[in-house]
Amino acid sequence: LANWVWPILMYSDGSSQAHHLSEGIFVVLALVTPPVGTLEAFVVATVLAQVIRRRAVVKSVFNVAQIVISVSAGLAVVQLVAPPGGRLGIPHLAAALLGAVVYSLVNSLALAVMLASTGIERWRSALLDGIQIRALLLVASVSLGLVAALAVSEYPLAAFLVILPFLAFRQAL
Repeated sequence: LANWVWPILMYSDGSSQAHHLSEGIFVVLALVTPPVGTLEAFVVATVLAQVIRRRAVVKSVFNVAQIVISVSAGLAVVQLVAPPGGRLGIPHLAAALLGAVVYSLVNSLALAVMLASTGIERWRSALLDGIQIRALLLVASVSLGLVAALAVSEYPLAAFLVILPFLAFRQAL
């Protein structure tokens, strides 16, 4: 929820972009909760964030739909490649990594299509603008997510601590 309420804002060429570390949270949830639980967590967090930030209904609907589609695509990849179960191994971690990349790509594509279709920005520039920072944040958040998922899978009470490295990383930026 904090991820959506207080995004990381990056400024470039006179404009700003909001970035989230949601790919790392996706990795943790995809590896330690059932797929429905992962989807529910993202939907609840997104809806609550929209309410807290008092977003317009049309923007809120778009944001929730974007998350549902992105999370569903990422989860489909995880479940097809190596569904988690029992002790986590390299195949599960690789599947979660791939799922997070798909989640990120679908998310970026949805935003680019929306910006292009409303005439706010060209499709290509909407997709590629800030790609370097998005890629770095993806790698960083997925790395945190993989380590956190391994910890939670062995020590379930560690779930209460999962958010701490994400918050610390966010504050360091």
